[in-house]
Amino acid sequence: MQNGDETPIRNLVAEHRNSLDLVKGYPSHYRYIAEKRFLLIKEFEALMKREANRANAKRRKMKLLEAFCEEKKIGAKTFSMHMRLEREGGIEALVPKRGKKKGKNLKGALDEYLETSREPTPVFPIQPKKDMLQQELDKQAVQYGEHFEKVSEYPDSKRIIAEKRFLLIKEFEVFLQNETSHSGLARRKMKLLEAFCEEKEISAKTLYRHMRLEREGGIEALVPKWGMRKGRRKCSGLILPIIKRIAQPGRGIKWLHKEVSKDCLLLGIEAPGYHTVRRICAEEGLFDQLRKKKAPEQQDIKPISLNSKKTIDKKIPRRYRIPAPQWLRVPTRRAFNLAMYKYSLVTPFLNPELTRKDKTRMIAEITEREHHPSLGVTLRISRQALANYIHLVKEHGCEGLFRKEGAYYSRQHKNFIWPTFKIDMGDPLGALLQLRHAIDQGPDVAPDVKEVSLRFMDQCLAKLDGHPVHRYKQLSLYRPLTDQEKTRLKQYKWGSNKNQRAKAKALFMADEHHIMPEIALATDRSPKTIYRWFRLFKNRGIDFIETKPNRAKYDAEMRERRDRIVKILHTKPSDYDINKTEWVLEDIAKVYEIKYGMKFSTTVIRRAIKDAKYSWKRAKRVLTSPDPEFREKTKKVLETLRNLKHNEAFFFIDEGGPYAVKKYGGQSFTQKGTVKTYPQFQTKKGSVTFIGALDAIKNQVILFFSKSKDTEAVIAIIKVLFYKYHEMENLYLTWDAASWHSSKKLQKFLNVLNSKEDSPGIKVVPLPKQSQFLNVIEAVFSGMKRAVIFNSDYGSDYEMKVAIVRHFRERNEYFKANPKRAGKKIWDQQNFDLDKLESGLYKRM
Repeated sequence: MQNGDETPIRNLVAEHRNSLDLVKGYPSHYRYIAEKRFLLIKEFEALMKREANRANAKRRKMKLLEAFCEEKKIGAKTFSMHMRLEREGGIEALVPKRGKKKGKNLKGALDEYLETSREPTPVFPIQPKKDMLQQELDKQAVQYGEHFEKVSEYPDSKRIIAEKRFLLIKEFEVFLQNETSHSGLARRKMKLLEAFCEEKEISAKTLYRHMRLEREGGIEALVPKWGMRKGRRKCSGLILPIIKRIAQPGRGIKWLHKEVSKDCLLLGIEAPGYHTVRRICAEEGLFDQLRKKKAPEQQDIKPISLNSKKTIDKKIPRRYRIPAPQWLRVPTRRAFNLAMYKYSLVTPFLNPELTRKDKTRMIAEITEREHHPSLGVTLRISRQALANYIHLVKEHGCEGLFRKEGAYYSRQHKNFIWPTFKIDMGDPLGALLQLRHAIDQGPDVAPDVKEVSLRFMDQCLAKLDGHPVHRYKQLSLYRPLTDQEKTRLKQYKWGSNKNQRAKAKALFMADEHHIMPEIALATDRSPKTIYRWFRLFKNRGIDFIETKPNRAKYDAEMRERRDRIVKILHTKPSDYDINKTEWVLEDIAKVYEIKYGMKFSTTVIRRAIKDAKYSWKRAKRVLTSPDPEFREKTKKVLETLRNLKHNEAFFFIDEGGPYAVKKYGGQSFTQKGTVKTYPQFQTKKGSVTFIGALDAIKNQVILFFSKSKDTEAVIAIIKVLFYKYHEMENLYLTWDAASWHSSKKLQKFLNVLNSKEDSPGIKVVPLPKQSQFLNVIEAVFSGMKRAVIFNSDYGSDYEMKVAIVRHFRERNEYFKANPKRAGKKIWDQQNFDLDKLESGLYKRM
């Protein structure tokens, strides 16, 4: 910034004084930055007006912006962002947000200007030592004299702190009031509080707490409380009798503190804290007495009820308590470590935001490696086992992973034993003997409890007469099995069908008068199922075993579901108020549920779509022509080309260019880390335009350079072909629907050539409109451009012409040595379909 710019900046400040006043309510450093940004924007706008008046032609705005930013030493992108913010929200939008100070430091530009100027003149108005806000606070200090008198009796150290806190609160209220009056858009109170505290260098949480205390208790609540909890409490003499009266052995300090607090509340005494009660008990020798447990007496011993919730020790963690059976199980250390390790593997799968891809990856990682839950234990987890762990945790929590068999014990709880019994279905009541043995061998069972329990167990066992299975009746069929039926049942029993084996085994055992638990255990079926088999045997005989499942209903449901999904696919998502143009699986499932009242997963929808032989395919873009005679013209070109005689020639004709002589870009081998560049705007060194003809049979290119694409160029190439192929009987020419290809001058010239005797006849077979993909010479010109135009930087048009001529000469020599017709699919009479011409097919014509 030069010294001559002082007057314009003063004018800008005076001109935009009203706008600068809008940010007076903000903190000083925020207001300073906003004003500086605003004046820089106005200075740039003035520069744009002067530049537009001086320059004959308008210069680009970005160039002026870059030059201005380079002079002011600020970032162009940052300055452009500030201009956009100023257009949308005025000068208030330029106030920096807390914690976001991006771009160059604009204060450096002002400091540099002040140092270099002879007569330093501030760009922004310098604030006095006491601004309007401080003067207002001075007035309020006199106004709040009555409040200050309330804390005059406190020590000076505490009084000064309370007054300082009170004045800060009132200063923030004035700040909030000014912000509301100056800004058109009210800001949030918390943001203003954070900005105010940042300026005052205090904590926002502390000021917020002081404001709450001042609202509840006035200035007296702001007096600090430090220094009041040092040394011994003065209330110890009042609290000690209460503590001695309430203290009971085995209750503990926590219970004593609660009871003392209740009594102090009733007596109107300030309740002591937990640590105070603990200190008093330690000083008076009550601490050890409170921690002693109450000695058990003989009359307190009662028989333990297994169904009572009081038998569960409160010290046992709740997560290890199993609701059924009701007695508590505490796992062994090995079982505990194994369960905890399994739980650590299952925990990530409980996240509802886990995607299917992440879940598949995690399952693969767990199943592929070996696991070592504890020292000397190696474990491999299958996918099914991992799925079972996840199901158990979801159903029963962490307890579901503990083993449900074997002995559980705990050394910490000696009043309980936790045995697990295996009940034999053939003799289920025999488990009572195991229970009696467990009670008899229990080392910690009280003698009187053991005596009463064993006497009761002996009475129960005596009533069973040694045959506990008599409670189950022996089963029998409604009629005995015949020899023929037994022969067939033996075949079923040793067959490969699992259900038939189970049915035959159940009938044999019922005929032999076995009990239901034995049959259920042997067939692995429920009693309900077995009784149903017996009813079927009564109604239909053993033929019910060969009953095959009827899939007709299931297949009909599958077809109906598939047809409904296909019907939905044939509609548009917009018909169901879905803002999409293509169906996805989730939307199909949602629409199916709404329309038919049945909910299916995306997997079921995907399977039904696959069964209907639908799949995701990208639409292919095909080339079309607006010519109404497209099919007739194309068919004529193909028939003429495929029915050529040995003394006839067919030529594809088209123009190339104009190609500007300049530096071109393109693909090339480039070293890693480097990028080849070429200028966007260049001065042309000339241009090259030519017209070419491609012999369809010999695959030779005839080239003629011209100044433009017009009828004269077409007549010139026809003359070349006429004299070069003078011995031919007919010359067929095909080209696109350019205007000069059908001009009157060209038609007149062709009529003159055809009127000559002993000369080839020239016949034109035009292509349809916008059907350049049928012109094979287009692909030849494309190859030429890749070879000699891309990545080129010719000095003149002559050098480019030499390169183009050399390219076509080498191409003609190659096809002379290797004869081949021009084009590929255009010669295929069977597979060339006019209705399915794909995009870019002309390159393979």
